[in-house]
Amino acid sequence: MRPLVLSFVALFVLLIACGDSTQGGSCDTNGATDECTSGLVCGHHDKSNALTCLKRCDVNGDCLASAEICTPIKGNIKGCVSEQL
Repeated sequence: MRPLVLSFVALFVLLIACGDSTQGGSCDTNGATDECTSGLVCGHHDKSNALTCLKRCDVNGDCLASAEICTPIKGNIKGCVSEQL
């Protein structure tokens, strides 16, 4: 029983260490859509150079925050980023 509990603990720690693929969570590859949950794309939200999961969009109206704009991330994939980017 103890090895099973230790296995679950190790799995939990591994999942936490792998990052958060929800909006605002970290990701690794600019323009990737498979590193984030559905409807998100990996990109730079602001000038920090950190890659995060961004909401995908087609027009500015798709972005919820008033300080965000819809801009190309990679190719024809667009995401909501900070206006000050």
